[in-house]
Amino acid sequence: MIQISEEFQKGLVSVCVPVYNAEKTLQECLESLVDQTYRQMEIILIDDGSTDSSPEICRRYAKRDRRIRFIRQKNAGVGAARNAGIQASRGEFIAFADADDWVSKDMFRRLIQDAVSSRSQLVFCNFAMVKENRQTRRDQFRGMKEQDPQIKRKLLSGILSPSERNIMGSSCTVLISRELFIKHGIQFSETIKMSEDMLFVLQCVDAAERISINREFLYFYRDNPGSVTRNYIQNMWPDMMAVLEWSRKNLSAKYGRACVDEGIRASTANALILAAANTCKKGTPLGLFRRIRYCRELKRLPIVQEALHSAWKKRSSFRRNVRPQILCVKLNADWLLILYHSIKHRTLLNRSAKKESVDNFGKTAALYFHASSKNHGCEAIIRSTAQMLTDFSFILFSDHPEDDRSYGIDRILRVRAAGKPFCQYDPARLPAGILMKVLGNAGMKCAKVYGNLLRNPDFKIAISVGGDNYCYPRYRYPLILRTLNRRLNQKGVQTVLWGCSIEPKLLKDPDILRDLNRYSLITARESITYRALLNARICKNTKLCPDPAFLLQARKHPLPPGFDETHMIGINVSPLILEYESSKGITLRNYLSLIRFILASTDFQVALIPHVVEADLKVMKNLYEPFQDTGRVVLVEDHNCMELKGCIARCRMMLCARTHASIAAYSSCVPTLVVGYSVKSSGIAKDIFGTDKHYVVPVQSLRKSSDLVHAFKWLMNKENSIRARLQNVMPDYCARALDAAKEIEKLAGERS
Repeated sequence: MIQISEEFQKGLVSVCVPVYNAEKTLQECLESLVDQTYRQMEIILIDDGSTDSSPEICRRYAKRDRRIRFIRQKNAGVGAARNAGIQASRGEFIAFADADDWVSKDMFRRLIQDAVSSRSQLVFCNFAMVKENRQTRRDQFRGMKEQDPQIKRKLLSGILSPSERNIMGSSCTVLISRELFIKHGIQFSETIKMSEDMLFVLQCVDAAERISINREFLYFYRDNPGSVTRNYIQNMWPDMMAVLEWSRKNLSAKYGRACVDEGIRASTANALILAAANTCKKGTPLGLFRRIRYCRELKRLPIVQEALHSAWKKRSSFRRNVRPQILCVKLNADWLLILYHSIKHRTLLNRSAKKESVDNFGKTAALYFHASSKNHGCEAIIRSTAQMLTDFSFILFSDHPEDDRSYGIDRILRVRAAGKPFCQYDPARLPAGILMKVLGNAGMKCAKVYGNLLRNPDFKIAISVGGDNYCYPRYRYPLILRTLNRRLNQKGVQTVLWGCSIEPKLLKDPDILRDLNRYSLITARESITYRALLNARICKNTKLCPDPAFLLQARKHPLPPGFDETHMIGINVSPLILEYESSKGITLRNYLSLIRFILASTDFQVALIPHVVEADLKVMKNLYEPFQDTGRVVLVEDHNCMELKGCIARCRMMLCARTHASIAAYSSCVPTLVVGYSVKSSGIAKDIFGTDKHYVVPVQSLRKSSDLVHAFKWLMNKENSIRARLQNVMPDYCARALDAAKEIEKLAGERS
């Protein structure tokens, strides 16, 4: 989150202008800002890695006018550029302008007058659309009154509704009080490249207490034929869905379903039409038939089916505008929609796109051996991988795609079923089991359960996110994973073992060594595994990179009643550790003794935080029930991995048994004690602290019911020094996780 100073100059307006290769229009934009009748301004120009003469134009204007400040940065997108402008600003009010637009000379004088007279935190104005010197004007705020108590609801509904009466969700037509940024930490998303402006405005409207509207046409928006929206936009669908998902979670309950949900459903139907058109634009890597298949995949999503039904059934201006296109989709004539847009954008033959498709074929990657997002460690790997490799188009082959969709994974990448699981009475089930258990041949099972992954792969890189399967010494080596690796290699696919931990003892097995040598890239997440791989001479392309989940973003959500951030001890239990305990029941007796100690000897509260929904809850209920009447123990409900990390981040200390619960705690600088059973916990602790002694308690070492109490006392005594160590180490440690993304990029480049 960007840090914005509370120091400001009263009455000063900071206008942030992101600049990227805008040499043709930049001068007109700057002249309109310099000539404002309101003089108390600073103009912050943020060059986002331009390769034309834009930086020279910015420098020339900065020398000419003291109010202009010039910042340069590497290309990171318009969201990052605007955030840099916010951070550098000193004004009581902040505004934005795009380098290819211009403003009325009275714009900021009019907006400041409205803000001061009504003490508003947001002031909206109208805009004129300019195309070939012809202006189109439409009053977006018709029917709204200044003191209208429903103004927030009307604005939110108008921004979300894709009709000719909608309100353009543009930050350039809003004057924003600095107070909003300081109190609510609002910023532009740097991961969403499409609709990030709309998300920002929705957040501002939601947070503002007083809003004003100026109906004058003060901003002039240039309909630029060279705009990026005219070309193919990668990740367009997940970006639009991320904005709508935020709206559904944060606005529906607060402002009423009638206000928000209708707009969300219409926007979802509109997003499908836009996504279909996007696949047909210049620069698309998709051929004609792949465009049709992609459109049909989106149409099958439950959220889209509901939206299409609502958009067709409800009479509205939106329905009238897109009725023929929705009709095509509803009648399964998707090919007509794709054909229309392919002809419109002149990409029917797609010769240039075919060439680009060949060049960028390695930029499509599969994620496989993913069980379900109900295991939030698996979900964290998927989300952070997609976040690290934004230039890649991912396909997730999941054992339970319906679970992934329920946690919103389908909004950041494509989700497909890995195959068809064996049903109870499947005649092939018995012979497949016999082949696997008796002969060690998993081919028949893979052909069924992972058929979609292996059948005609349309990707050249496949990333196995099941690296943990190599560190369970009690279990037989997963033959399925070995078979998948071999068969993908036979089909010309480069395989990657992603963020793995491997028990060194397993590397004595020659079959495992042969299998590991088939991978084109192995990223070990801790040094014990890395050294073991090098000692076993698996060093062709083996890299040491922290787990990608160290980069996972935390998301705050309402905490359970009684949750006090400054006095909460988080506890996570895994049923896996019970299988490694030295005597039956000793682990749970230790946990119960620890909770009794915390309640009796300290003023701390306890939060039981499950990280694998069904499995962890079965164990944690045994810990919760004896203390549920104390009022100091809470059982946290299920959330997605980002929200669980947000919960863990607000704990004072953590006791973890799940690897990714400890990763969430470490990366949030929360002092943590780990109850471990394998190389995973020891290796990560050694890399962070230099030793695993005291930081990791092997479950096999538990002999007395008081062992965890003694370990926790040590953690309490060292709490401040551990937190200081994490705050010092974590920034660089987390940054090193990006090295894995660089290796994937290199692999894709070699493939091309």
